[in-house]
Amino acid sequence: MSVPFEPIVPPPVPPLDNPPPEPEPIPGEEPLPDLGPDEGAVVYDAIIEEIGNLRAAYERDPDPAEDHPEAESDEPSNDWPGASR
Repeated sequence: MSVPFEPIVPPPVPPLDNPPPEPEPIPGEEPLPDLGPDEGAVVYDAIIEEIGNLRAAYERDPDPAEDHPEAESDEPSNDWPGASR
């Protein structure tokens, strides 16, 4: 004998009568300016350009092993003169 499945549906949430207040500004910080559609595109393009710069810098990294300390290294860890004693 099977029991019919009845999904549990939460009751609808009524709209807020009083919206929450605006947060207080942080002392010493300026509020973010409202950006228009064209200005937002400029910011987005700058972010994409900077990501490209980071990728190029990562590819030219002289010692990528230093970027991943958890990776195994082929270099001896005790290469100082007193290590063999």
